[in-house]
This record gives sequence, C-alpha cells and structure tokens, in this order.
Amino acid sequence: GLAIDNPNAPKPVQALSPSEADAKARAGEVLIVDVRPADERAIASVKLPVKTFDGAGRAELEALPKDTALAFVCHHGGRSQQAAEEFRARGFTRVFNVTGGIDAWAAEVDAAIPRY
Repeated sequence: GLAIDNPNAPKPVQALSPSEADAKARAGEVLIVDVRPADERAIASVKLPVKTFDGAGRAELEALPKDTALAFVCHHGGRSQQAAEEFRARGFTRVFNVTGGIDAWAAEVDAAIPRY
C-alpha cells in the first residue's frame, strides 16, 4: 500500500517504560499524568508528584506549553494511550504513554505499590 509521511504531522505517542518514566520524572524531564479516577489512585499511586484530570486538572494541562513533556499512566496502559493520543491531537509534541501502567510500575519500579 501507499504510505505518505507528512513531516509536519505531530510525532506519534512514544512508549515509555515505568522505569524510564520514573527516572525522567525524578530528573524533572517529564510530567506524570495519572488519568485514573480518584478511587483507583487511592488504591495505588506512584510516589511522585502527578497531574490528574480531576477538577480543573485537564484545563491546566491543556494550557501548558505545547512542548511540555507529558507521560500518561493508567492501570494497564489503555486509557493512558487514549489520553496521550488526545493531547497529541491537541498539538502537544512530547507525549508518552507509560507501558503497562501502574501495574507494571509496581512490578518494575516500586513493589510497595499495591497491585489490583
């Protein structure tokens, strides 16, 4: 089939492992955005500052400079992939999805995070 690459198209959402996301967040290179609802975050969450979609959270994120690095996380990676695609479509140029979500984060980075 025919494939056309548009050099002006936004870069695709990039995969980021939990350990890479942890290191980048600790270095201040990426903002972690937890797209799960509050009840899920109450069960398990990363031990880092995170942004959420609660309240005015989504609007605050949308108002950030378009070159802000955002790493989206959910339970297993599906909802965060959708959120990442949405922000990419809104013109954000450095968008990541944390592969495996908080479940993989618990397995790879911090075993103290409850798995559910």
